[in-house]
Amino acid sequence: MASADHPLALFSYQTLSQQDYARFFSNYVISTEDWAKKDFGKPNIERFGAEHRDWLPSLAELQIEEDAEAHRLLARLEIRDAEALQSGRAAFPEKMYLELTLPKVEPVIHLNFSWFQSPPPVFPKRSG
Repeated sequence: MASADHPLALFSYQTLSQQDYARFFSNYVISTEDWAKKDFGKPNIERFGAEHRDWLPSLAELQIEEDAEAHRLLARLEIRDAEALQSGRAAFPEKMYLELTLPKVEPVIHLNFSWFQSPPPVFPKRSG
């Protein structure tokens, strides 16, 4: 059952530090070839002061519809941290939408997540 401890859907935006990459390499990358660090790492990341950080979006707008077939919810989400965006420490999407469709004829939830207008990242990131 969905709850605060067990969310139905959760998007987070994460930036990674040099320590994150060092941990990744020590646990997963076995090759010592020069190309491996270039392909799987961020050379010179320490020069930019990249930090490990997580952001969660907030609900900006919610639309609810119902017809004979289903209930539909469309949530517009946003991450409110203009300073991180302007400084280049983060490049989270400007537009994020979570769409839930709950058909009336079956006990399922159809979920779609979309994001648009992501600025190019300066630091390593992970969205998911």
